[in-house]
Amino acid sequence: MHKEPTLKAVATVLWAIAISLAAEAAEPNAEILLRQYDLSVKSATDARLTVKERIRINNEKGSALAGFMLMTDAYREISSFSGTIENGGKIIKKIKQADVTSVQSSEAFADDSYANFYSPKAPYPYIVEYSYTVSYKKAIATFPSFFPVTSSDTPLEKASYTITVPTGMKVNWKSSLEPVKSSESKTDSYKWEWEGFRGFKEESFMPPLREIAPYVFASPSSFTYDGYSGTQDNWEDIGKWLYSIFPEDAELPENIKADIRSLTGNCPDDLGKVRALYSWLREHTRYVSIQL
Repeated sequence: MHKEPTLKAVATVLWAIAISLAAEAAEPNAEILLRQYDLSVKSATDARLTVKERIRINNEKGSALAGFMLMTDAYREISSFSGTIENGGKIIKKIKQADVTSVQSSEAFADDSYANFYSPKAPYPYIVEYSYTVSYKKAIATFPSFFPVTSSDTPLEKASYTITVPTGMKVNWKSSLEPVKSSESKTDSYKWEWEGFRGFKEESFMPPLREIAPYVFASPSSFTYDGYSGTQDNWEDIGKWLYSIFPEDAELPENIKADIRSLTGNCPDDLGKVRALYSWLREHTRYVSIQL
């Protein structure tokens, strides 16, 4: 027997809808007003990345997006840096490069790698802006990846990524958007641009970030890394480059060769040989990291 919904049931449904709409309209914890990358590639070993970012932080939950953090090493360095913090429409602090803290990322093994970071503090809501340049030298195997939105419930007003290379330099890319390509007398440019991205909701079993948010992966087809040149249009090319960086005298001792033959002699295929060798490494190799 069909029953008409009671007034109480209807009110409950309407109340649930109102709560849902209010949650949708709630002010986000943070908003990315601008994220702009401009990469200028002069040669296979010389490039400059100019970055400008403006982020509005509305409350404490959004403060995780306010900080600056960048890894540097022997192949890339921060050549210029500045920033501001705005509150109530006024600049309340100018950020200088001296305000950025640099910490060695691994004292025991990689003394040329540093984490550079800055964490602003200001009354909410405030806008933090960063403008900086990263210089690349000796090694440009890949171009910087671009993910303008990486946190849920964070809308994006405007983002762009421009890569400018010498005329004829082949660029491999994968993106959620086709770039606009243009050419001048000595350069080719690729530009990706987004406006008004509403953000995404964090959900269980959600798809990868690159399927729901803007992104760009890009790299030069031909590259030089610390004096070693190669191409990367396919896996065979990458394998040839990896082989080229091995020392010429990297020969295994005869006793090790004999052990390997013994380990793999009865394996039915290459995959079986790989499994046998990895099993041997797991049983005989230990890695210990001692750091202060």
